Amino acid sequence: MIDPRLHVLQVVAQTGTMAGAARALDYTPSAVSHQLRSLSRELGVPLFKPEGRNVRLTPAATLLLRRSDGLFAHWEEIRGELQTAGGVGAGRLSMAGFSTAASALLPPVAIAAMRQFPESLIQIVEADPNECVDMLLSGTVDIAVVVGTGQLPSADDPRFVQQSLMDDTLDLLVPVDHPLAGRRSIRLEEAAEESWILDRPGSPHHELVVSACLEAGFTPRHVHRVVEWDTGAALVAAGFGVALVPRLARVPGVNDLVRVPLRGDPSPVRHVRVLVRGGTSGQPEIALALRELSVVAARVSKPIIAASHADDDHEVDDVPTTPVTRLIESEDVSRLPLIEAAADRLLIDLFGPEAFAGVTPGEARDAAPGFVLVAERPCVGFAQVVETGRAAHLQQLAVDPSHGRRGLGSALVQSCCEEAVRRGHTELTLTTFRDVAFNAPWYARMGFSVVEAPSGVLAQHLEDEQDLARLMPRVAMRRTLDKPHAQVQ
Repeated sequence: MIDPRLHVLQVVAQTGTMAGAARALDYTPSAVSHQLRSLSRELGVPLFKPEGRNVRLTPAATLLLRRSDGLFAHWEEIRGELQTAGGVGAGRLSMAGFSTAASALLPPVAIAAMRQFPESLIQIVEADPNECVDMLLSGTVDIAVVVGTGQLPSADDPRFVQQSLMDDTLDLLVPVDHPLAGRRSIRLEEAAEESWILDRPGSPHHELVVSACLEAGFTPRHVHRVVEWDTGAALVAAGFGVALVPRLARVPGVNDLVRVPLRGDPSPVRHVRVLVRGGTSGQPEIALALRELSVVAARVSKPIIAASHADDDHEVDDVPTTPVTRLIESEDVSRLPLIEAAADRLLIDLFGPEAFAGVTPGEARDAAPGFVLVAERPCVGFAQVVETGRAAHLQQLAVDPSHGRRGLGSALVQSCCEEAVRRGHTELTLTTFRDVAFNAPWYARMGFSVVEAPSGVLAQHLEDEQDLARLMPRVAMRRTLDKPHAQVQ
């Protein structure tokens, strides 16, 4: 066993203060001080010198830590091998992440871990990136998901194993009636004259946004200062300014706000990384969590869609255009799961991640007969229609939320109706949530009516969706295809 006082010294070196180490270790500052003084007496060399509120490690302490880093990693590897050989886990998995990671990435991982290790204690902790690293080193947590900043440990730090998880692109958040709301994408400098809603100075997000704006040739006029995405979104919706928000962030008030993708250079992005202590990657719960994190990150990552252009010497004609829909092509297939996962996040916001745990996107779509239409090139939305006898059933409609409020959903539905008529069908049916604003009420505006007593295949669709019906009532809807239908305003 490794002397636990070495671990205390390691955490003091990371945090820089006795108080910081005490918080990370859940000790009192006096207990931390006592541990270090005890170790110093036993070794016969001074290990630290007080400097105001901070402590400075002596050369002897630095040498001791450098030589002991490998001991910690080797011991963790031994623990993992013993757990694997014994067919048991560590009995716990604690994961820390910054706010958007804790809400968008970690819950599905926790669900998978609970299923695989039902006897283990699974915990999620929301914390700032630096605090996540401190807790990881102290052993309070086993995994840290952080935004890459200059303050994080270097990639070659032997105390940790790090890997890139995903790039989280930032969009411009504007009110729905803003002049930029109808744009397919913009360059960041086009928002130079706007009032800006920013995070507190010194925070990683504040530094990222200000740096991107400076590279674009302007200093953002910082009018309002916020910490939470909810507050920033409310101020944007009320017309107080604009903000840059990451795509992982679950922004409320989607009906009052529009995300406008950025194109060109610079296009700010958050680099999300995952860290574990050296030697722990093979421990059963941690190994499972790392695998699941990679899967979840790939699922929620959204492709960066920029407006196309003929060459770099000409600006893009970026005025709103009527969405282009077409039958699916081979190049579109790989994009559909990404669009589907992104669209599902709107429902996960309503019902929670547990509601869709275990659902594999695309299973029904890949197996069913019928046709698939996509919107735009590269595609940013799709609709799958299952053909049954004289009826066509709209099995799925999904649009990447970052491209919402451009009429993509309406265009896809209308094209589905036209394609169904061309194939000889007389009606288009669907099942959807009755009380979700962008479900049944929206389809009603598209000319669909509720089927009060569905029968046959339509009744079977509702029967197959009983798990969804437990979340909120489902309804069947129908639209007759004997003539073209204009959307009701």
